[in-house]
Amino acid sequence: MSDKSDTIKKGRLGREGHKKAFLEVLCASDCLGNVMVAARKTGIARQTLYRWRKEDSDFAAEWDEYKATADDMLVDEAHSALIGAIRAGNVTAIIFTLKTLRPEKWGEVHRKNDNEGIEDTHTLSPEFRESLKNFYEKRNDNDGTVRVSKTDKTLYPV
Repeated sequence: MSDKSDTIKKGRLGREGHKKAFLEVLCASDCLGNVMVAARKTGIARQTLYRWRKEDSDFAAEWDEYKATADDMLVDEAHSALIGAIRAGNVTAIIFTLKTLRPEKWGEVHRKNDNEGIEDTHTLSPEFRESLKNFYEKRNDNDGTVRVSKTDKTLYPV
């Protein structure tokens, strides 16, 4: 007996069956909303899927619902990966999280330099400096002084 993917690829489902199969695969954990992967797995050409989407507003609405569900699943995975990166001491992940979740405390300050027009200045709050100092003291046994690369904004211990 053949599995569902064999049935899909051999075209035994009919158009509506193919649409439903595509939507189920689109939301599966191994696709997470990636249309190209879902099309390949179901054996349906992307052009066909987009033509069906254009011609069938109900299918388009269902597609949007399944895609939103897949996006939620992807965000959950990204959140878990971010937590793992933070726990592993990834400074970029730490900075991103602090600046995103608490911009009033950890965000950047922009000020005007009267001599040269507007200058984009990245000022770390005292709390953030202390966190970095503690991080580098634990990781590198230095005094916590860091330098920010002007080209890629990477933090380096000094």
